[in-house]
Amino acid sequence: MGLDTVELVMEIEEAFSITFPDDEASRMVTVGDVFDYIIAHTSVPKQSAVCLSAMAFYSIRRAAMTLGATKRLRPRDATLTALPDSNRRRYWTRLQEKSELKLPPLRRPRWLVAVCTLAVLACSAYVGVHAYRISGCQLAGLAAAAGLAIIAGVATGFVTRPFAVYLAKNCVTFRDLAESALGLNFKTLSERCNGANASDIWIALRSIIVEQLGVAPEEVKPAARFVNDLGCG
Repeated sequence: MGLDTVELVMEIEEAFSITFPDDEASRMVTVGDVFDYIIAHTSVPKQSAVCLSAMAFYSIRRAAMTLGATKRLRPRDATLTALPDSNRRRYWTRLQEKSELKLPPLRRPRWLVAVCTLAVLACSAYVGVHAYRISGCQLAGLAAAAGLAIIAGVATGFVTRPFAVYLAKNCVTFRDLAESALGLNFKTLSERCNGANASDIWIALRSIIVEQLGVAPEEVKPAARFVNDLGCG
């Protein structure tokens, strides 16, 4: 089981308050296998007439209107229509507070992530080689490189935090945002409604897979295989 798989399993377990035994997890090849397991083992009542993704949308829309949205937002509207160009990070924080929902984190631009990654790797490699030349110990060089990579990675993340003002690619519309919020808040929303239906569970599972594996929502189908089709390592 690769690290991608471990992270994905842990996110699903936390979202649906279930546990995958190791022998069961190893037999779950497709998205449908995981969905069926969740349906069979989650303790959430599954006969709710309330649509949790709709509840998430209305919560976000009310929050956006409270924060000054100038139009009555619809699921198909672009999320950017309600986001200010300035102070977007502060607005996003307030939107989470007003909606009482956890929302997907804002992202840094890809070019910045690429530049920072290359810079950290280059500096780490230089320090590692230098440490090896001084000590003559390969292990010392590797330790120096790894240590600098960790420190530089944390420092870079902190320094570039103000540049994290972009929406995730799976949050283009308010429908997308509501479905992503459902994946992040399934337990909270299902408790509010004392249940969920199978459609809610599928939407939440799909949004978690999209967020964790970086695939397009349309790729997540019941027959999709995690390794061969979704690139889960």
